[in-house]
Amino acid sequence: MRLSVARGSDAVRILRSGADPDKLNDAIQQALRKDEVRSGMEKLAVEIDAVSMGDFTQLIGSESRRWRAIVHATGFTPID
Repeated sequence: MRLSVARGSDAVRILRSGADPDKLNDAIQQALRKDEVRSGMEKLAVEIDAVSMGDFTQLIGSESRRWRAIVHATGFTPID
């Protein structure tokens, strides 16, 4: 599953506190296998897609490189 969290969220605080990301991932995966969690997610139109942390890291890296090149090619310059 791909799970993105906002800065300052509980998940970020948990990881910064020294929690093991593999244990957190395992707990999330276990929760997502429960029928009540799956049905709740479906009601919110959330599609569950189980992806390993390594695959997700690679996806984020490749998408970041892809979009960086696209934005650079447009000549876009951010304005503060």
